[in-house]
Amino acid sequence: MADKSVFDSKNIAQQAMLRERDLLDELNIPPKLATFLRENSKRIQMGVICVVIAILAWSAYDYYQAGQREASAAMLAKATQAKSDDQRKEMLGELLKKYPRTEAALLGKLDLGHMAFQQNDLDKAIATYSEVLEKMSSDNPLVPFVRYSLAQAYESNKDDGNAIKQYQALAELTGFAGQGYQGLGRIYENEGQTEKAIESYKKAVDQEDLSPGDKEMLEGILARLQ
Repeated sequence: MADKSVFDSKNIAQQAMLRERDLLDELNIPPKLATFLRENSKRIQMGVICVVIAILAWSAYDYYQAGQREASAAMLAKATQAKSDDQRKEMLGELLKKYPRTEAALLGKLDLGHMAFQQNDLDKAIATYSEVLEKMSSDNPLVPFVRYSLAQAYESNKDDGNAIKQYQALAELTGFAGQGYQGLGRIYENEGQTEKAIESYKKAVDQEDLSPGDKEMLEGILARLQ
């Protein structure tokens, strides 16, 4: 009987199956898993391709984000060196327009709030501080400073109710309780609520975060009120 031709279609298929089976066997893959891999090879390949595409897309996005952070930080640094307030406002405005979702833009917005406060534009300062505070995450280390600035803006604008809310929130933050209670005491004193003022000042004096100079000043105020 003549030998089977190596070019016979059935022989070629059998050889291919043997090669595939041998490769999977060499990897010590269980028979059931090997069968599954053979039957779903195309789907598995597509899945691997999708994963690779996702990784490449994430890397590209991360690279893009890094570029945004660097460019926005450079714009912020340049704005802080502006020769005039008008030029500084203009440059910060460009920063907010071009990179609105960056940390640098948030800091630029905060700087605009400080400028409005210094120029006694209290309504604008309050609106700006409030917007910055709303956009900041609760664990942002700048939250206490923004809240303190907002409290001062409310206090300067004779809005004692909102100022008290901000000072109370500040008093609950570790490391800023002294400033919070001090602000509350000052407002209560100005309103003529002496007992509440004394209580707040005493709490402020008991806080470790309050400076020795502030404590000495408050002890003098307490001696006068009591």
